[in-house]
Amino acid sequence: DFQYSSPIKSRYNKLLSVYKKDRDTYYSNLEKQLKALAKEQEDLKKEITTEKIDKEKAIEKQEDINKKFDDLKKELSDLQKLNKELNQPLDLKTTETSEEQISKDLQESKESLEQGKEKKSSEKQQSAADEMKNMAEQLDQQQNESNQSQQEEDMDMLRNILESLMTLSFDQESLMSRFTKINSIDPSYKYLGRLQRKIYDDTQIVKDSLLALAKRQAKIASFIDKELAEIKSNHE
Repeated sequence: DFQYSSPIKSRYNKLLSVYKKDRDTYYSNLEKQLKALAKEQEDLKKEITTEKIDKEKAIEKQEDINKKFDDLKKELSDLQKLNKELNQPLDLKTTETSEEQISKDLQESKESLEQGKEKKSSEKQQSAADEMKNMAEQLDQQQNESNQSQQEEDMDMLRNILESLMTLSFDQESLMSRFTKINSIDPSYKYLGRLQRKIYDDTQIVKDSLLALAKRQAKIASFIDKELAEIKSNHE
């Protein structure tokens, strides 16, 4: 197997980390918000059952929880739309069933509060809180599964790119050294010229691979720019 030097390995690991950062952060924030909202719902339920809050205030708090969940649904919808725009979308399973159940429970909880049916409201509140926690677990599981699959694919792609970059770099240095030892009328000059052309053609393939990787994740654009600039510099 190809063995990375310590600087290459460090650079490689850093790139992978940057690549996943935004997506992981987005998912983690959604999971945290869902769990926090579930706790908020359970806290409201407890306040109502222990009669530490009046009806009007309880309804107001329930409406606020309902609105927060609607906002979370929009965030998740936006994430799913962005994912579909990727050249190779992550395999994200729908959470539509959970979303619909939570929305239904939240709405029925509010209506029951307005009708003075605290017991029924309490049941719906607990049901909504439990489903929120379940949905957070679903997102966490999806994130872990997608990361594992995507990371394996990205590692293969990055490994090939780095191997190609190093090979082309060594080949170019070796070729330049050979060119300095001959003149243009030397019989081997044309042969070396053909080797130069091959290195150039191979470089275009690496450039295409780098650009393809950049399209999958905009956060690595700076890395791509540096690599393309270095490739251009080496062939000028």
